[in-house]
Amino acid sequence: MSSYPSPPSTSLIYHNPLTHTTLIDLPLSLSLAQHLHPPSSSYSSILSTKPPEEPYVISNEPKKWDGGNVVEELLHTQIRQVVEEGLKEIRQECQRVRQGRNWCFERYVAPASLVEGSKRRKKRKREEDLNDLAVDDLVEPTISLPFQYSQTSNSTPFILSQPRTTFQVPASITHRTITNPTLQPRTISLSSPIPSSNPTSYTIPPKATTTLSPIQSSAFSLTLPKLLSTPTSTCPPSSFDLILLDPPWPNASARRSNAYGRPRNMRETKDLLLDLELERYLTEGGIVGVWGTNKWAVRECILGKTNVGRHGPGTEEAKDGTEKDDDGEDAEEEDHMGLFDHWNVTPLAEWIWLKVTIKGEPITDLNSRWRKPYEILYLGRKAASSPSPPSPFPPSPPSPPPRHLIISVPSFHSQKPHLRSLLELQFFSSPLAPACQTAGGDSDGQGQREPAIREYRALEIFARCATAGWWSWGDEALRFAWEGWWRGGSGGGEGDEEG
Repeated sequence: MSSYPSPPSTSLIYHNPLTHTTLIDLPLSLSLAQHLHPPSSSYSSILSTKPPEEPYVISNEPKKWDGGNVVEELLHTQIRQVVEEGLKEIRQECQRVRQGRNWCFERYVAPASLVEGSKRRKKRKREEDLNDLAVDDLVEPTISLPFQYSQTSNSTPFILSQPRTTFQVPASITHRTITNPTLQPRTISLSSPIPSSNPTSYTIPPKATTTLSPIQSSAFSLTLPKLLSTPTSTCPPSSFDLILLDPPWPNASARRSNAYGRPRNMRETKDLLLDLELERYLTEGGIVGVWGTNKWAVRECILGKTNVGRHGPGTEEAKDGTEKDDDGEDAEEEDHMGLFDHWNVTPLAEWIWLKVTIKGEPITDLNSRWRKPYEILYLGRKAASSPSPPSPFPPSPPSPPPRHLIISVPSFHSQKPHLRSLLELQFFSSPLAPACQTAGGDSDGQGQREPAIREYRALEIFARCATAGWWSWGDEALRFAWEGWWRGGSGGGEGDEEG
């Protein structure tokens, strides 16, 4: 099999907007994100790892625990309640409608060489370390990017006017924006320095724009304003209705090595994100989504130390400003504001992404101290620029944003489900969405109705794959656009253009 003969119109296996509970197929969500609309015929499907059948065993759990942060423990208790209720709901639905079938669709499993190459890439090893693989093995290519951005770099967007465009050297596309203005996918090829080797090809989806450039460099702040003001730009300044980020949050390995310019601690990460000045590019009322780990320091970085309690566990502050944070740094008392505060963004919701086995068991123990089975997408809305008139009444404490549960069977390390369909349903759709639906039919027996999606502009930062209709930016923005990740052809055609 090379592609689905009858592609599903949605990656949502189960979706109940009333209880904010969703079961999504991760590979299918990535595949459908390559199309502006659900494909009516066979289409390409992305390769994946074999879905886990049993939960992972954590062998290095601490034998003794001092209780940790009390507020953090309270937050986890609340999240655990959401998770347990959502799992119970979907288990009942699977038993009634799906008749106990797996919690994911059938997958196209990647060859062992590609899986091994992805693991080594995760460990940031050099490309030469892959030499022990066989000659015929499928190995993911890498594009070496100069970390420092030069203002002499070509900042003119390259318009893909032909079905296929060939670039002679990788430097031709680094620190450069490539746009596909058509309704069909386009292919770009990089010539190999080895004469006998075939070019490496990447697919750019319809109406997609991608910029292959490190966010950590000055390319973003120096280039994006120019790109938005060019006559060929379809995105005027302050025109993004949605900005989604998956930042490189610091961890122990990042502190030991500064590979790829990755921030080594929370302070550097926050400075990096603040330097993006996202408030300049977000429309009034626009949506921001920031992926975060389940670390308390990450939550504070996003929501702020004075807001993190009231937007979560219901307390004013998590720690005293003089304490050490999770990264061993002195907490700075003068900066209690989170990213949302700096961007003039009000918290809207927290989407909890739970990773499960094919039978719906969390991949690690919910109460694991070191490896919890969930991550959180923090969502907020940009506030109005003009302040509202003062009220004669004292302000009431804000209610905690609702928590949505999104469940999927994981694939490659750090690969998240593409949430375009859910974001569109939540923020850019008509109010005609069905009350509850499952893949293959509505649970109420009335059939599924597709809500109308209004036009919007989206920017994904730290992207790993281009998305149809979106602008993607990052040093891995073309990673999963490589043709070797896909089964079934959807791009290219006759004609060739030199870039």
